[in-house]
Amino acid sequence: MNPENTPTLPLPDAIRTVDDFIAFQRAIWSEGVNFHPEDDFFDYVEGEDPDENGEYRPCYTHEEATLRNTLLEQAYAVCEAAGVDICEIGLDEYLYLVCGVWQSEEDQDEEEYSVETELASLPPNG
Repeated sequence: MNPENTPTLPLPDAIRTVDDFIAFQRAIWSEGVNFHPEDDFFDYVEGEDPDENGEYRPCYTHEEATLRNTLLEQAYAVCEAAGVDICEIGLDEYLYLVCGVWQSEEDQDEEEYSVETELASLPPNG
């Protein structure tokens, strides 16, 4: 769960390309959720981790979970049409962005990216 006043990446309006799905994943991770493409966002309405008082606070409202599930359904359709495995893309991005591990040597030549760097470029929520 994302602490209050921490900037998050914006969700795409729709998932039309594989790159839109990657942007979607990055936005979800910036919200502090350990997202997997097979997850139903309603699972996060109940709360993922206990807070400092041991209580579970929801990560999303029902409306927020519905929006994210709709975008995820679009992502599945886009990835299937492109002939790519949505979970493999998710794993590649997770390993690259969150863990700093590259799946292939050609990935190592890409400019280094981190969610933290992208978040640092955003204005604070307000």
